[in-house]
Amino acid sequence: MSFITYPRTANDGMNAIPPEVLALLSDTEKAALHDRFDRAARNQYGVVVALDLIRAMVMERSSKHADYLMRVTARQLSHPGNGKTPAEVVTYHRTGAQVMKGFQFQRVEFEKKDRTIYVTQREKEFEKAKKPWLKEIATQHGDTLKRAGISQAGLDRMISEGKPPKGWQVHHRLPLDDGGTNDRTNFILIKDQVSHRSVHGYYNPHELIAKTLDVGDMHVVAYPVPPSDTVVYPNPDKGYTCETVGIERLVEYFDVPDTGDTTP
Repeated sequence: MSFITYPRTANDGMNAIPPEVLALLSDTEKAALHDRFDRAARNQYGVVVALDLIRAMVMERSSKHADYLMRVTARQLSHPGNGKTPAEVVTYHRTGAQVMKGFQFQRVEFEKKDRTIYVTQREKEFEKAKKPWLKEIATQHGDTLKRAGISQAGLDRMISEGKPPKGWQVHHRLPLDDGGTNDRTNFILIKDQVSHRSVHGYYNPHELIAKTLDVGDMHVVAYPVPPSDTVVYPNPDKGYTCETVGIERLVEYFDVPDTGDTTP
């Protein structure tokens, strides 16, 4: 796989992209990509651009896109990070690659639900279920939540209003479209920046795959699932932290050869 590391000019970046990939881009998309390379060249800290990540983004309209993402999915599910203690996954956030310790990739069959059903589950059932859960964990796990970075004011908000502290989200361990439910055992309180946003970052294969599906479609994805022995993430007590790392750690997942086998 080709990389552009610290491109000296925007043209260096554009010239390194295969013509068949450029041909898929509109003039507006090309201009935006040129601007990205220009900013990368001028950034004193440098930016590493993995071309296959770009390819995964712009080739959604081609058959190669699906095959490539299935190879990445298979790599994620078999990656040594799943066997570590604690387990860890690498995800993408706009600030860079993130190692999320305690998470592991789980093979799930993503089925895009009827949106009416999904909205009911998400906006009505979820809102009703999470309030008593937040009050319960704030009462029972207050010290743990404080050590995770939640203030006393945040705890008070949870207990009195059943609302998450500012900057935190109630996250479905297994998403509703992935067979998850609004049972409280499927909830975890997660910090929005950058942990929650890393799980749902655009370049994550499970997010790219989900965007291509129509209602009723089913697709195997590798979904980053949080640890089961904590109600909050990050949880420094257990070594569950989210840390920025070099983009090369993310590339370990994306640098996969085309062997013809796309079975995850």
